[in-house]
Amino acid sequence: MKRFYLLVSFLLVVGATFWLAGCSKDSATSPVTTKVTEQPLQGETQTTTGTSLSGQSVSISCYNLFDWTFTKSMDQSDNSICKDECRDLQVTITAVKGPLMSGFEGKICVQNTGAEATENLTITTTLLKSCDGGDFTPVVENLPLRYISNKPVLGPSESFCYYFEIVTTPYGGIDPNCSYKVVANITITNYVDNLGQPFGTTIESPVTQGCAPQKNCVTVTDVPGTIIPASPGVSTAGWSVTPVPASIEFCESGTGYFMLHVCNNGVPTEESFTAENSIRVDGLVRDWWIQGTLNTKYYLNTIGCTPPSGCTRTIGFYKTHAVPNLYGHNQDMVSAYLPIYLGLPAGAKTLVVTSNTQVVSIMQFTGPGGATNGILKLYAQLLAAKLNIAGANGSGEGTSSECISSAIAAADIFLSTKNANDWASLSKSVQKQVLGWMTTFDKYNNGLLCVSHCD
Repeated sequence: MKRFYLLVSFLLVVGATFWLAGCSKDSATSPVTTKVTEQPLQGETQTTTGTSLSGQSVSISCYNLFDWTFTKSMDQSDNSICKDECRDLQVTITAVKGPLMSGFEGKICVQNTGAEATENLTITTTLLKSCDGGDFTPVVENLPLRYISNKPVLGPSESFCYYFEIVTTPYGGIDPNCSYKVVANITITNYVDNLGQPFGTTIESPVTQGCAPQKNCVTVTDVPGTIIPASPGVSTAGWSVTPVPASIEFCESGTGYFMLHVCNNGVPTEESFTAENSIRVDGLVRDWWIQGTLNTKYYLNTIGCTPPSGCTRTIGFYKTHAVPNLYGHNQDMVSAYLPIYLGLPAGAKTLVVTSNTQVVSIMQFTGPGGATNGILKLYAQLLAAKLNIAGANGSGEGTSSECISSAIAAADIFLSTKNANDWASLSKSVQKQVLGWMTTFDKYNNGLLCVSHCD
């Protein structure tokens, strides 16, 4: 019996051993959960290493100018000017002399010397002044740069020059006896080893002397502009525009006037034109000191200027057809066409013919020396030519002046400054020229040039 119990015990121990061994084998082949620490993906977490700056240079220049304001106006009505006619158009210039406008301007050149783009780039300027060799003291400090938006970020190794301006008018202007310099403070928030806070570099300009006031007086010049036809392709070469005077000087506020002498020297007829007129101020350093209306348009036309094709009459005809019944029963054929200028309208010695009795007097060579006075004879022939052109010849049409237009223009210029009292004092060459004009008009009035004589 004792052996039986020992055998059973042995078998139980062996069975338990095999069972335990089987359990161990199953456990080794079952899934096992392991805790793993995840590593960040490449690019998911960025570490900024920062960049660096280099202030390359600061340039500086001074301005100290009176603030002139100009306005300009002129007549906007449509001006009809036919061939060989001229008209004076007034241009009004009003000048206002303001206070001195002063300051410093220049460029601040910066380079990103690192490998990353800049962040929160900021530039401020400080203006310093030194008088009588003393220390530099601030005039105005830490002015933010207004034009940094032109280039708010500098890429790796990129350079840029930023414009700056410091207006000193509110701070007492500029003293020409003092020296000035500008200090620029340049910062970013990703400067290497200083991440997250403004950090950078400081550079300063060369020292410059304060500039003296300029433009106490200014000269304004009138500039005739382009003349544009309403119909494309129409020539404008026949127009001439001459400003008188050529320029006006202003040293204080005031008003000045230009006269535009506009002449039609052969512009196509029945056309309309737009002209532009402007002013220029000499030696102006900064265009924005001029304010106001500088360009003005005005209007020209040749409507109703088709050349007439009538016939000519002589000085004898107009002498006897001026005052009614003075010569026979002839009627007045001239008064309707007066006044007529013998000379330019604004000429100091221009003879203005306003009455029919004056026409008779001129055709009779009334004046110093009578028929021996070349200017009196020029008066008579020029007056007859202008009466023919105007249409006083009785044909119902004026005559073409194409063949004598240059002679009329030259004679009118001469008669603006000379009259019959000057004949004896003229040189022989000038007297010959006067008689030459007179002969040209005599031939024209007798139908020997471009227009036939009336039957």
